[in-house]
Amino acid sequence: MKLSKHFLKLSLLPLILAIVVALITNNPFVKKVFAAPPPPASNTTAPYQVTYTAKLTNNAGNPITTPQTVRFSLWKDADWQNTDFDPLGDIDITAPNYVGWQETHTVTPNAEGIFSVYLGSQNVFPNFTSSTHLFLEVDIKSSVAPNTAFEVLDPTGNLADNNDRKPFNSVPYAINADTVDNRDASNTPNNIPVLDGSGKLIYGVLPDGVNANTFILDMDNNAPANIITLQFGNALGEYLRFNNPLNRFEFSKSLNINGDLTFTGSATIYGATIDGTMNTITNILPTAILPTHREIRLTPEYPNTVLNPSGLDNNGRLLSSVEDYLGTKYHYYQWTTGKATTQTMNMKVRYQLPEGFTGFTPNPIRVYFNTEDNNVLNNRIDITMTDSNGNAVLLNNATGLRSDLWNYSDITFNGTPTFTPNTYIEFDIQFSAINGGKFARVGDLVLYYMSR
Repeated sequence: MKLSKHFLKLSLLPLILAIVVALITNNPFVKKVFAAPPPPASNTTAPYQVTYTAKLTNNAGNPITTPQTVRFSLWKDADWQNTDFDPLGDIDITAPNYVGWQETHTVTPNAEGIFSVYLGSQNVFPNFTSSTHLFLEVDIKSSVAPNTAFEVLDPTGNLADNNDRKPFNSVPYAINADTVDNRDASNTPNNIPVLDGSGKLIYGVLPDGVNANTFILDMDNNAPANIITLQFGNALGEYLRFNNPLNRFEFSKSLNINGDLTFTGSATIYGATIDGTMNTITNILPTAILPTHREIRLTPEYPNTVLNPSGLDNNGRLLSSVEDYLGTKYHYYQWTTGKATTQTMNMKVRYQLPEGFTGFTPNPIRVYFNTEDNNVLNNRIDITMTDSNGNAVLLNNATGLRSDLWNYSDITFNGTPTFTPNTYIEFDIQFSAINGGKFARVGDLVLYYMSR
């Protein structure tokens, strides 16, 4: 039932007044206040408890000094309904305007009927919001009485009105202060930024920086492996990061620059296409461009080629033709003779090294060949070579070449021959064959080198 002032009188000191009185008189019943869950301690943090001090009198105005049970609860509306209690006298936690917080204290008022309790000391307060936690209900009974004896203390003592609960003023909301230094908690300029629903700062409220207009990532120098990443999108996962171990910036996607690009230092570019019709590259030294792998394939008939018979045993026939062997076309020179003794023919191939040439690869030369049989006395190919200075180059895998099937030999260098861009090197290819249908063939001559 509702309890009017005709049966019992409870004088409530306003909470803000209680705090002021505490500061002035050192009243041991009053304490500054708090709501929860508590944040980390700091010099400016208010306590998460609210001091409730009251004077309890009977109908005649005399102090009540016997033990009493006082129940406090939070509600969204001021009007108490019979359905807010269940048949056992407990608060019906399913009541539509109940906001989920209550606690009960057993008190023994002093000789003047005054008692004081700390609300929030038994059950942690919710975070107060002015749209939900609007009213405080106080129920009281004798400590020895059952819960069905709880009576609602009507602040006005008027059973006819709807003001059955005490409205909150500013003190319980002190934790959620409306402003701090006249600034609201919001995502608008010149106010205090708040986290979004996922606990993240909205990018529009990020500060310009933490030190002299500089926004510092990894201010605590604690990034794993010292790799600092600025990521775009959770699912997208694209990033700009600085990789300190490799001492470089890294982008996960293409970079489009609308304007000039200036850099100092070396650059390594993979898979790039430079449109020469739209762009002009100037003042780049050849040494600034890393060499890349190149190859030149000389296919019979070779350019810059002459015959140079030795003058002895050079009777025979040299022709050029093409053969389809196992689906591959081989262009070749072929040497044959009608003499019973070995006859030879020498072919000199002159090649100018390109301007950007920087050196041959470890396997610099490949020559394709085919002979009638595998007998070196019947038919063979021998190759010699001179470098840029006209000096003979010591070759491996270049003599006694023969195979009754199309084959190739990878020729390598010994020593340190000299190869200079824009100069000529020369190959001497010697064919040897005897009568009886024997022949010696040479196909493609392939050079592998590095060039800018």
